[in-house]
Amino acid sequence: MAERGFPVAIEDVTPAWLTKALGEACGLRGAKVTSFEAEPIGVGTGFLGVVSRLRLAYDCDAPTAPKSVIIKLPSHDPGARMITSTFRHYEKEVRFYEQLARLNNLSTPTPYFHAFDHESGDFALILEDLAPARNGDQVAGLSIDDVRTAVIALAKMQAQWWERPALHVFDWLPAFNDPAMLALQDVFQQCWGPYREFLGDRVPAELIPVGDRLGGMITRIMQEMTAKPCTIVHGDYRADNFFFDRGGEPFTVVDWQIVLFPEQ
Repeated sequence: MAERGFPVAIEDVTPAWLTKALGEACGLRGAKVTSFEAEPIGVGTGFLGVVSRLRLAYDCDAPTAPKSVIIKLPSHDPGARMITSTFRHYEKEVRFYEQLARLNNLSTPTPYFHAFDHESGDFALILEDLAPARNGDQVAGLSIDDVRTAVIALAKMQAQWWERPALHVFDWLPAFNDPAMLALQDVFQQCWGPYREFLGDRVPAELIPVGDRLGGMITRIMQEMTAKPCTIVHGDYRADNFFFDRGGEPFTVVDWQIVLFPEQ
């Protein structure tokens, strides 16, 4: 932590660091974090990092300070780190909250702290806790009203950035034909067989020829998707990343690790 200035494991997070990291962004106004309870979020559901809710205690009355925050830290799994390094997931999410979130008309959690270390690839994010907003569920599905809300919000965001030259300022935004993205074809071809073997009969029969054909076409698809018109693409726009009825915001989207600007 001394080298980077931020923790890379939940065990390294301290009340003193939280007090400094939250600072003015959270309205502490002189209050200090004295302790916290960490609650893991999403364990075993394919997260590429460590996500926890921190319930905070202060040394004095702090009515404007958050009672809880969400902290995102890097994974310590070598496989996950290889993926996040190849596709720059950590860097992109930090840069999004640092440079783009405040300009974007699609509501996102308020970022209280963000840091990324180029040499190690480590990062730390402290975000607004959206609880008790209602989280979407991609398995259970969404109501028609919720789907309508999500589609309209996405359309408004993409209209905001439609063919905007200003997006070229954000040089950390990759295109669909970025070399790392084109590597997805090899990755898919390596994983498709083991995936089918692992799931066995649970893979729908009609899906198998689609997957067989897709494996050799991903590079072509990525090249085609760089054609104009271009705008911002969230990259993982699904129900699990949607929150509804968050205070004054009817709809909020999280997880910006795969954000793209599909133009060369």
